[in-house]
Amino acid sequence: MAVSLLMVAVPFVWRSFETAVDCIHQSGCGALFEPLYLRSVVNTLVISSASTLIALPLGLLAAYSACRSARLDSWVSVISTLGANFAGVPLALAFVLIFGVQGFVTTIIGHQALEPAGFAGLLLAYLCFQWPLCTSLLIDPLRQLDPHLKDAAASLGAGPKRYWMRVGLPLLMPSLIEVAMLLFANAAAAYATPFALAGTRANLLSVQISTLVSGDLFADPRLASLLSFVLFVILTLVLLLGRWSRASLAPTSQGLPK
Repeated sequence: MAVSLLMVAVPFVWRSFETAVDCIHQSGCGALFEPLYLRSVVNTLVISSASTLIALPLGLLAAYSACRSARLDSWVSVISTLGANFAGVPLALAFVLIFGVQGFVTTIIGHQALEPAGFAGLLLAYLCFQWPLCTSLLIDPLRQLDPHLKDAAASLGAGPKRYWMRVGLPLLMPSLIEVAMLLFANAAAAYATPFALAGTRANLLSVQISTLVSGDLFADPRLASLLSFVLFVILTLVLLLGRWSRASLAPTSQGLPK
């Protein structure tokens, strides 16, 4: 596993380093600090963090409901699997048909309540695939919780709320951290959904990188490589932070299988 990661990471880092050195020699790195690209970094961090923080509790509640009811289990599993893969152009088309200028909701209420290309529209679109993905990932950790722990807590006088605050959530915390890392990376790297919804108006890192690579008038592969490296650094830091957090919580997660 480590060798495979090194085979992928080393050429990428080395190529990015060569690109950065070449960019510095040609005085082209100033574009990296232009407000447009700095704003794309901020927007990517904000929408990735927001969609993760909202999808995590919603996914946890949906997964908990599925684990409690056998009738809901199959439905939630199917819907979450379909929703997690319902992204990109199909999601953007459905979103425009519902919330667009001539969309279903707009026609009913008489005015456009949500701009699909705005931040709220993008955030809602991200939640359409982040929430199902979170649900499908949290079902198994919830099933692995030992049911005898709840009975033991009840015998000691702990109600459901106290059980989840003192036992259930601490045991689930490593899984929640890993799911949050995956959701953040999934949102930060998303390209098809924001581009199909808003085009280049979606000032996100993934969209800017694509524009710089495939643009006919303003193509700049060198700057695109630097922005890709920035995205790589952001995701690496998030993953390292998640790994450190999970390791620090390892003593409290012995109730779950390794």
